[in-house]
Amino acid sequence: MKEMDIDNALFDELKMFEDNFKNYIRCETRNDYYKKDLFNLIDKLVKDAKTNIISFNYTKHPNDPDNPNSENNNVNKFINIHGDVDRKIVFGIDSNWRINCDENLMEEPNKLDYFSKTYRLMNGKHFQNILSDGIKTIAFYGHSLSKADYAYFQSVFDKYDIYDSDVELVFYYSSRWKDRDERQKANEEHRLFKEDFESIKAKASTMKKVYRLMNDYGETLDNKDHGKNLLHKMILEDRLSVQRVEIDN
Repeated sequence: MKEMDIDNALFDELKMFEDNFKNYIRCETRNDYYKKDLFNLIDKLVKDAKTNIISFNYTKHPNDPDNPNSENNNVNKFINIHGDVDRKIVFGIDSNWRINCDENLMEEPNKLDYFSKTYRLMNGKHFQNILSDGIKTIAFYGHSLSKADYAYFQSVFDKYDIYDSDVELVFYYSSRWKDRDERQKANEEHRLFKEDFESIKAKASTMKKVYRLMNDYGETLDNKDHGKNLLHKMILEDRLSVQRVEIDN
């Protein structure tokens, strides 16, 4: 063990884990139910508008030619920011890990950088520009809003100057159904949209994450007064909301 390069060993284990997870996702997304639910969800979220999607979940492009329903959605641009089931996928830490770390970890070179998503993406595929001009609404669904991806949120918010612009932020949540059959049963029994304990808990969890995300971002603004009232301002201007969405077919 003393002669082993522990960093390389850990990195090899990480790549093995990524490959295993990629195979798992590939199997889970092969069934027709997944594809049907995917397109129904996109329709619920974007309605008739053309949309760009930044996906964090490694699944294939909704407009993939192998998808029989690919012509029925409104996806304009789509990227799997951390890879997909047909190529390498990336797990890792956020590049902002340095901000609150111990000073002893700041020495250069630091091998923790090699485990950051940003560092690993530098050696990967080049993406099309997903941050188009003229975006009016930024919607979030199915993301933990955790610090692990904070750099992405900061980049998007900076791009669209969310303090001074008229861009709207919508954070969607769904009840946590055990599986598709349970969701269908709830729909048949007219319980799908009922405000029960699970839906209230899901909403409260989402609101807590949104509150933390927006306050964390506010702290990065050059104008500290703007940072402190960012969330309050967006609520008053009706540019931030937390909404429920359910697939009912």
